[in-house]
Amino acid sequence: MLPLTGLLILLVAIHLNGTRKIKRFTIKNDLIRIRIPYRTHFQVNWSDFNTIEVIKSKDRDPISDSDTFYFDFIFKGEDFIRSFEIECENEFSSKSLKEIRKKLHEFWKKIGFPVSLGYA
Repeated sequence: MLPLTGLLILLVAIHLNGTRKIKRFTIKNDLIRIRIPYRTHFQVNWSDFNTIEVIKSKDRDPISDSDTFYFDFIFKGEDFIRSFEIECENEFSSKSLKEIRKKLHEFWKKIGFPVSLGYA
């Protein structure tokens, strides 16, 4: 019976390890990079845009009767527009998204760009 218990614990550990993938939102002097497992990596250079809009939306699941919130980060420049949507709680927690917005705001103030990070 002991070997079967050991195998069960190993399978649970492998399963749990697979659910804890590392997600990253990196803000550097020259770029912003977003990496979420199982999605295409996103990267934008600061020199490409001069405005960031953050649009919060929600989607209602009629079966589970629950709301899912999304944050769309839209990077706009003169001839440039790119966006990346993040699902709240599944890809980043609400607390992490609030911290990301705060850090973006601080960085923009530091480099002297106009700040537009409110929700639309």
